[in-house]
Amino acid sequence: MGFAEMSQCGVASQTMTDKQKVSFGLIAPAVLNLPLYIAERKGFLAGLGVEASWTICGTTDATTEAVRNGAVDIIMNSPEGSIADRVAGGQLRLIGGLANRPPLSLIARPEFTRIEDLRGRRIGTSSLKEGTCHLVQLMLGKHGLRYPGDFEFVLAGAHPQRWGALQAGTIDAALQLLPFDMIAEDAGYRNLGRADDYVPEFSFAAIAARADWLEDHASLAARVMKGLLDGTAWFYDHPQEAAQIASTESRTPTEFALRACEQLIAKKLIPRDLRVTQPAIDRAVEAMRASGQISATCMIPTDVFDPRWLQRAAAGKW
Repeated sequence: MGFAEMSQCGVASQTMTDKQKVSFGLIAPAVLNLPLYIAERKGFLAGLGVEASWTICGTTDATTEAVRNGAVDIIMNSPEGSIADRVAGGQLRLIGGLANRPPLSLIARPEFTRIEDLRGRRIGTSSLKEGTCHLVQLMLGKHGLRYPGDFEFVLAGAHPQRWGALQAGTIDAALQLLPFDMIAEDAGYRNLGRADDYVPEFSFAAIAARADWLEDHASLAARVMKGLLDGTAWFYDHPQEAAQIASTESRTPTEFALRACEQLIAKKLIPRDLRVTQPAIDRAVEAMRASGQISATCMIPTDVFDPRWLQRAAAGKW
């Protein structure tokens, strides 16, 4: 695994000992984590004096909780938990964006040919508060299906676990991150619609950390973001090699990993500047209000996204 080795507890850590350490929490091995995978494998973080490790947390809720309680320093996760924490007066802040458009498709078992066919069916999700649950409600709502009356959510884990649940028949449909949507279609499952056709801008994946950790580790935070920016730039210039990395880390066949990388690049789904756009945040907040996760009248703090660490990284100011 290049500079990293995967331990039995699911943590990848560098063998070098003379770097300043930073720990990441990830929902699952996924192509959207490529800026981190590349920054570690190609030595961008090491060159900045940073030793990266990551833990697979398994769900969006668990990933948010890991950074909230200090088990990890930074997370790559759906942003809603961090937004809700900040609204409630908590320490979590968004510091970067990994997907301002949702790179997912609604995949159903072969017997379902239309979204309307999902009435009364079981839809897999990783959380009832973050990520896919909001997008599912927005998509199915366009076809007259409302939650909870018209369909059931099943907590089925992240996208690899949802794919397993689809194959086992314990759920009828789920939003699947690329390339798992491609893998499912190739296996005969139905693609009932792409999320970004319904919601063109939506903050689906972001980078977040605690404000107190950021202030106490200002230089490290800026260097981490610089490494991720360098990893992102390299990704856009080297899609075939990036696909090999994605294949290894996400445990998917290389042909599908390459197709996923090509789509990420063609649609510019991972922002080159790693910024969270305001329209993407606004759409996520709108979904949170509609689902009752936050009050319809609550004020959204202006620092829910703190761009200072990206700004310092871009300027080379540690």
